[in-house]
Amino acid sequence: MSDAVLVIGGGIAGLRSALDLAHAGARVIVLESRATIGGKLVSLLEEGGGGLDLPEASWLPTLAAVAKVPDIEVLTLSELVDLKGEPGDFTATIRSRARFVTDVCDRCNVCRQVCPVVKPNEYDAGFTFRKAIFSPLRDPVPSSYVIDIESCLNDPPNYVPCQRCVQSCHVHAIRFDMPVERTFTRDVGSVIVATGFDTTDLRGLDRYGYGTHPDVISSIELERLFAPSGATGGNAERPSTESDPERVAIIITDSSEFTWTYSGRHAMRLLDQAIENVTVVYEAAPRGGHDPGSFLAGPQAPKVRMVRGQVMRTEVAEGSSLRLHYRDLEQDTEAEAEFDLIVVAAGVRPPAGLGSLTTILGVRQSSDGFIRTIESDGVRVATSRPGVYACGCVNGPKNIRESLLESAAAVEKALPHLGKRFQLRRVADRDGSRPGSPDLRNRMEHVVASLLSIGEKRLSKQLDR
Repeated sequence: MSDAVLVIGGGIAGLRSALDLAHAGARVIVLESRATIGGKLVSLLEEGGGGLDLPEASWLPTLAAVAKVPDIEVLTLSELVDLKGEPGDFTATIRSRARFVTDVCDRCNVCRQVCPVVKPNEYDAGFTFRKAIFSPLRDPVPSSYVIDIESCLNDPPNYVPCQRCVQSCHVHAIRFDMPVERTFTRDVGSVIVATGFDTTDLRGLDRYGYGTHPDVISSIELERLFAPSGATGGNAERPSTESDPERVAIIITDSSEFTWTYSGRHAMRLLDQAIENVTVVYEAAPRGGHDPGSFLAGPQAPKVRMVRGQVMRTEVAEGSSLRLHYRDLEQDTEAEAEFDLIVVAAGVRPPAGLGSLTTILGVRQSSDGFIRTIESDGVRVATSRPGVYACGCVNGPKNIRESLLESAAAVEKALPHLGKRFQLRRVADRDGSRPGSPDLRNRMEHVVASLLSIGEKRLSKQLDR
């Protein structure tokens, strides 16, 4: 019987699961398809929550906390290609692509300076540029640089005409003789799937103006602007002028709690930046009967103007501002307003490649394409295959609080497959350190149990497919 758990996905839910599993005494293998862990909302992990309303500030995992736990093996640029066996005795076949940079890299940045290839930085929502050899984040995990071999001038091992980075590396960390990819196995007792979400493609929605003007951005792009390591150092700016906007509109295109939660957070962050004119335009109220204003928190919440309207079109006005035309659904009249920055809050859809992954895992998908989960003990993290659990937005749209609750539930379900000795130390201290006194462990177990009880009915409604 294996003492390891495979966690697929290095976002918020996956990393929280990994930390709790490791602190319970299990070994953990984290699979992440990108070059660093952190997921799409890595900015939240960089800034410690950024004003999110969480029961414990340290519930959010941090990249640094994961990096310092020896029982967590992080495999980036990696994917699962096969899973055989049964609970307690799975064999996972994994394929990993080479970074072409070893872990002796000291991040001196000279290689990046001499690289001749320039590409938009997908890790910064395209606001900045990167080289073929680059660091995905300011403090990524793993910390070494990585070479995007698809963009690199070299085609190793037989064609390596460019040696600029190799010649500049004083620690000899760059190795083009690495195999382009390798396949290997890991024995695990259970699996937790936490591959997160993708957002809906806004480019086909012409009325919002996304893709036609640089000052119409998506909510994920705004998230990167708020990141301390982002292009603007944490401030929302107009991409066209690199200046602070005075009037911002947030258009909510989806009625899920996920979209409303982050839109509410973004509105409050804009107010904190001393942007006084913030308008939220929504066509449909939040699902579950929630009041739109309930997603705004803090003394400045009344400053946000809420407009129930249907966007008709966006156009450039005089002075480079943007004019938003919409139908006011309360007054049943056409209206317009000018803004300096428009944020389109995209909806949530299943992550790319989830269909292939569910086939490999042998689990079912729901009708909307997310992983189908089964209710057990009041939560829905069990899949159709015993020993395989799913948490976070891979089950369907939900906010961070609910993702963390599911993460805790998935850990509780995954541990018993590893043996009885793992069942007693279920909950780790939320600051990333190992569990302390029995009293502290009991207190944290009580917190998790209480939160699971509170969220049970809400989760059941949200995840009932």
